[in-house]
Amino acid sequence: MGMYRKKPVVIEAMQFHGSKDSANQVLAWMGWHSADARRASMVRPEDGILISTLEGEMLAASGDWIIRGVQGEFYPCKPEIFAATYEFVGELGEPHVPRLLTLADSEADLAGTPRPAA
Repeated sequence: MGMYRKKPVVIEAMQFHGSKDSANQVLAWMGWHSADARRASMVRPEDGILISTLEGEMLAASGDWIIRGVQGEFYPCKPEIFAATYEFVGELGEPHVPRLLTLADSEADLAGTPRPAA
C-alpha cells in the first residue's frame, strides 16, 4: 500500500453574505462562467442561492462560500469547512481579456523584434 498527498490546488471562491448585493455579485460572477444558478427567493435574498452542481441542485445559505472547482464546476461550501481546507493566496482581479494583436504586433513577432509594453 502506498502513501499519497493531495496535490495543492488553487480555486476561485466568493462568500455569499445573505444580502441582495451579495447575491447579485455571486450570480454575476457565476454567470460570467456560464454557471446555472438563481436566487432561492426573489423576495428574500437571505433564503440563499440555488446552484446546479455535478451532484444536483444545492442551496448556498448566507455565510457559505461558493467555490469554482478545478474543472469549472461550482458548489457551495460551509464556512467552517472552507476555513479548515483553504487559505487565501491573493486577489484574482478582473477577468483576463486577451489583448488583440495588431498587424504591427504580428510583423514584430515574425521579425523577432521586441515590442514596447502595452
